[in-house]
Amino acid sequence: MKLKAFCLFSLCLIAIGCGSSQTLQTSAPSNNVAPDPVFTREPSMIVASLDGTVSVISTVSDTVTHTLTLPNGTDPSAAGYVVYSPVSKQIYVGDTANSRVVAYRTSDLGLAGILATDSDAFHMWTNGNQLWVVDRTAKSAIVFDVNTQQRLATVGVPEDLQQAGGVPHDVTLDGTHAFLTVLGLAGVPDVVVKFDRVSFQEVARVNVGEDPHVFLNPTNSELYAACEGTDNVFILNRTTLQVLAEVEAAGAHGTWVPSHGNSLFTTNFPGHTLGGTVPGLIAIDLNSRVVAGSVPPPVPRPHNVFGTADGTKAYVTHTDGGTTVSVYSIDPTSGVPRFLTQVAVGVDPFGITLFPGE
Repeated sequence: MKLKAFCLFSLCLIAIGCGSSQTLQTSAPSNNVAPDPVFTREPSMIVASLDGTVSVISTVSDTVTHTLTLPNGTDPSAAGYVVYSPVSKQIYVGDTANSRVVAYRTSDLGLAGILATDSDAFHMWTNGNQLWVVDRTAKSAIVFDVNTQQRLATVGVPEDLQQAGGVPHDVTLDGTHAFLTVLGLAGVPDVVVKFDRVSFQEVARVNVGEDPHVFLNPTNSELYAACEGTDNVFILNRTTLQVLAEVEAAGAHGTWVPSHGNSLFTTNFPGHTLGGTVPGLIAIDLNSRVVAGSVPPPVPRPHNVFGTADGTKAYVTHTDGGTTVSVYSIDPTSGVPRFLTQVAVGVDPFGITLFPGE
């Protein structure tokens, strides 16, 4: 998500790094929410908000069952992105204001550790034993082992892209490779760069649209780049990075593909108009590669989206100074979303992920 004005706000939060990349805090600070022995570990959406809170929303009742507050840092905490690892059974929350990732156990929501980055902690993704965290200021992605919480590598943006003004932004992983978006390149479209997860070397790259965010199809070899600045979604072969198709989608930003792999959902974060309307959540049929339908946003700035494991519900954060997550049902035949309700969370809900339950 290259947020232009909003990125300036996030960058202003980042004043001080956290020191050594090997720093690991294993005891809970006094202000951290105490371990909760009654946490039922039912399927839940985990929502990170810029006020430093993390909300746990039951996907059964669509109510907040638990709220965590990030431990004190040098600056007021700002929870940006959040991911869940089924390998370590931990939830990782990026604190963009304090250059760190805070880890919580899913067994009791107790603090499991703090992973220090260099200057930032933005988009993240995990697969297997690796957690990749984008550090925009240091122009790199930092790789951690989710079992030991130790740094494995610091993967820099390729030098030629850095010289062209490139800044890393979003990242996703499959079993063998990482896919990193690089924005802000002078005179050329933004890029998706593919890295080997063992050697951490670049193996391929492709130009896409402007401000891309990436998501993988769980059932095939397709990679999607939702490009906010050019109002389209690129469909790529993630093995070769060949462009297979482009689908028009207004303000395409946050992305999610259900486990069945038949649809892609993207949010219209900037509020772009397409065909005289301003859609909020857009559904793309990945078989026909056309927009199946959309719904208007109940409140402004639909930001990030994630859904249930069975693909029947989607949840959207709204980073507009409010406290809203929107909930949608998804038609099992057409794949088109329908607004259900709203859930109140922390101020400026940002990242969202699914905890599938244990």
